[in-house]
Amino acid sequence: MEYLNHTKEKFQSPYEAGCRMIILYAIAYLVNNLEDRPAFIEWFKNEKIWEKVSPKEKEFLMDPSPEERVLMDLSWRIESAITLAWCLKKVDVLPRLDDENNVVEEFQQNLPELGDSLVLFLSQLEFRSFEEIYEENLLNELATSYFRDLLFNGKKDTTRINRSVSYERHEVLNWLRAFYLECDEVKGELWDDTDTST
Repeated sequence: MEYLNHTKEKFQSPYEAGCRMIILYAIAYLVNNLEDRPAFIEWFKNEKIWEKVSPKEKEFLMDPSPEERVLMDLSWRIESAITLAWCLKKVDVLPRLDDENNVVEEFQQNLPELGDSLVLFLSQLEFRSFEEIYEENLLNELATSYFRDLLFNGKKDTTRINRSVSYERHEVLNWLRAFYLECDEVKGELWDDTDTST
């Protein structure tokens, strides 16, 4: 089946994935530490990744009083960051979608401290096998389709899947697989425009 053939896929580079992982991690942290946002803006600029912060993320970083709904949505970004960490071999195993097993400690141990220099870390990243990444993306695409069908048909969820975790994985892996030939550099806008209709 051609749909399952991923040999022609082109992924973001490990460097780009690492930048996005750090940004997502920082955003999730800042949800509970709003007073640190100005310092993080300076850090992003000093580390030359400010252009990779998306417009919606910049809006959050500069909003004096973010809405509770925005904070709730952004708090889930830790799951996207952990998913990229798994792709980049900084987390050994992604927990099952119906599992409460938490890998945050392993994730934090294998990343630089927020606010530290990123140059060396971002230059040494590499992906696990694309087959594993693609299979994880496909699983979460199917989960998203299942939950959309439930919504449209008014049916009850018969799984124990954490739909928020699955959606974060689906979105970030779709971003990872989206290769923009017209771009010399991956800008933050591409994150806000990630398509999860597949």
